[in-house]
Amino acid sequence: MNKAKTQAAYDKKLVYWVSTLRREWFGRSKTKLDFGRAAKLVNLFARDIAESINPETGKFYVSNRKVQKFLHVPFDSFSLRPLRKIIHDLAEDKIPPIPSNATMKYVETKKQYMALQNAVRRLCMKAKSIPILYENWSWRRTH
Repeated sequence: MNKAKTQAAYDKKLVYWVSTLRREWFGRSKTKLDFGRAAKLVNLFARDIAESINPETGKFYVSNRKVQKFLHVPFDSFSLRPLRKIIHDLAEDKIPPIPSNATMKYVETKKQYMALQNAVRRLCMKAKSIPILYENWSWRRTH
């Protein structure tokens, strides 16, 4: 994560991590893990690592603080529902309608996942914010 200098570089690495998790998951369990669920696990881990401090050194594990703006939204019911009525205004690619009971399972493919991430980035640019803060807001507003 420290080496990410651009959104594209971070995205490429994240897709690699998701693919690796899916392969390992299948290799160990002989069951498939869809892209959306694998991405959520990787994104939660990446978010927590980026925000964590090493207790021995007192320094952030990820010293490249710019990485925070590259973090992806770990999609679930809380982060998908607020997008339902505005997603088609934000998305450049066609995305299936988001159902009112959408969960991380709604995100089935890499293409759909990236279209959603890009839509959230556009929303956050308009709000002068970053996607991980959208995720924080969407989760906390119901808890």
